[in-house]
This record gives sequence, C-alpha cells and structure tokens, in this order.
Amino acid sequence: MANDSDFIERLKRGDESCLQEIYTLYRRDFTDWAERKFSLDQEDARDMFQVTLISFYENVTNGKLAVLNSSLRTYLFAIGKYKILRDKKKAVMYANLDELPDINMLETDNEPELEKEQQAKVHAALTQLGGDCQKILELFYFQELSMVAIAQALNYKNDNVAKVKKANCMRKLASIFKSR
Repeated sequence: MANDSDFIERLKRGDESCLQEIYTLYRRDFTDWAERKFSLDQEDARDMFQVTLISFYENVTNGKLAVLNSSLRTYLFAIGKYKILRDKKKAVMYANLDELPDINMLETDNEPELEKEQQAKVHAALTQLGGDCQKILELFYFQELSMVAIAQALNYKNDNVAKVKKANCMRKLASIFKSR
C-alpha cells in the first residue's frame, strides 16, 4: 500500500489511477463521518467526498499542495469540512426566500391577475427595509441592473459585496414576511 506522499508524487507525474485508490481507501470513513457530524444523507455525503477529492486533485496539480503536513485522511477531511460548512451556510443564507412573493409583480400594476392586497404587502415590507436595501432591490428587480452595475452605482468595492448585501436584504425581507 502506498503512503500519503506517494499519492501526491503519482498525481504530480500525471498518474490519475491513484485517485481511485484514494477514493476506495477513504470514501467509507468520510461518508460515515459526514453523515454523523453534519447530518448529511448518504448521497450528499458521497457527493461531498467526490467534490473533496476533486479539490485535492486540483490542489496537487496546480502546485498548491506540494507536501502534506498531516495525513492524507486529515487533509481530505479538512477540505470536506470546509466545503460542507460553506454549503450549509449558503443553504441558511437562502432559506425562506421561497416564501417571498415575487417582487417583480410590483412593476406590472396593470396586470389584472395580480392581487392588490399582495402588492400592498410587498410595498409595506419594502418600506420597512433600510434605504440601502430598498435601493439595491430597486436597482436589481425594477431597473434590472447587473450586480457589477449596482456595485458601481452604490460605490461598493465589487460585485461580490453587492451580492452579499442583496442576499442580506432578501433575508431581512423574508423575516418581515414571516413575522406578519
């Protein structure tokens, strides 16, 4: 059986067959751990292991990982933990947004199928948001600007800042609707 350093050297030489060996060696431990520690179902745990293995492969082939300072198992589990937590954070970030009414309905007052009561609720919720949130949502939904354009218009550092602020505003809006 190869040691951890051998796997890295083989990958550096282009021997991708060792990925199957690593997969077989650590998949069961990883999926059991992910199911137990993060409450993932078996399919999600397997998917996360595959994503983890791809990240490991990319780290080796692009030179980010030259020498392991831990066991390969520990390294893989650390990558997996980071990816699982990131995915869970995203899931929380977008939770309850499906409960929101379609904000785009506000710009189509003349469509008879839209209920005035629903429009009033959306308007009331939007007025409870702060000015920054109102502006971001207006620029995105009503003026249909890109996140890059919104970042420039509101003097944000970049479009990622605008995306995060928009997501926070949508969470606030969802919270307002939930409390009603």
